[in-house]
Amino acid sequence: MASAVVVAAGPPSVGAVVGPVRAQSVDVGTARARVDATATARESAESRLAGAREEAAVVAGTIEVLSGDLQQVVEQMGQAQRQASRLAVDAYMHGGSTDELRLLDAEASTAAALRLHLTTGRVDQAREAAAQLLSLRDETDDELGAQAEALARANQAVADAERDLAEVIASELYANQLLAEAEAAAEAEREAEQERQADQARAEAEADARAGSRDEAEADAPAPRQLGSTAPAPTPHVAVPVHSDPWEQLRQCESGGNYQSKSNPLYRGAYQFGYSTWESVGGTGDPADAPPEEQDARAYALYLLRGWSPWPNCGAGLPPG
Repeated sequence: MASAVVVAAGPPSVGAVVGPVRAQSVDVGTARARVDATATARESAESRLAGAREEAAVVAGTIEVLSGDLQQVVEQMGQAQRQASRLAVDAYMHGGSTDELRLLDAEASTAAALRLHLTTGRVDQAREAAAQLLSLRDETDDELGAQAEALARANQAVADAERDLAEVIASELYANQLLAEAEAAAEAEREAEQERQADQARAEAEADARAGSRDEAEADAPAPRQLGSTAPAPTPHVAVPVHSDPWEQLRQCESGGNYQSKSNPLYRGAYQFGYSTWESVGGTGDPADAPPEEQDARAYALYLLRGWSPWPNCGAGLPPG
């Protein structure tokens, strides 16, 4: 028979690992299945936590790279802006206007025009580079913002996975405790059943031994007296000391002091008379149906004839009655 142990409310569970826990009876099979389920849930929670931590690490690395890129872009943008400013000043200071070029000779005018063209072109290039860097900075800022949000989500996933893992570990510990209690209860029940069977076997062996001794004693008993009538023989009018200690011990040993004892089909009453023995001292019918006084008197009459020998087990060692 499966053993069960009554348990009280346990720790909270995650999902449907163990479900709501209330006072309940848990047998060994159920407890072992619960241990297996929580072990599987723990492995799954550990896997989720590892994945969440890995994702958070990847996002953090991306943010670190983007932060470095942004810092470099900001520095380059500053350099481009400063260069554009210097070139613009240089163009203004050295290039002059186109009207002023007419006053110069051809060679000087050509050199000045070329210088103005080159300088002005470099200013435009520097400004364009600065504008591109500004656009890149804005894009990097947007990407950093998106990655920051992703990192927040990843960190929250890590926290959730850590909480779930802690709950599953608590449920697993509790399930192992239930299994240990259920196994201890099952072992105690097995030992109790073995002890009960051993007690029953001893009782049956003792009963068989008493029955064998009585059969031998009754086989040696004299034949019942022929009273010439079917009426019950009168109870002997003799002083019957059946309330003394030896007789009380005898009754307790034979029947627990029960004058109506009928638990054994062959031996009846307080003194466990066999039918033939009962008839040998004048009794009729079922000894257990006779009143206590008659049973006492006929037991004493049997003792006067044969001593304690009709009761080989319970009468052994008793002092004279």
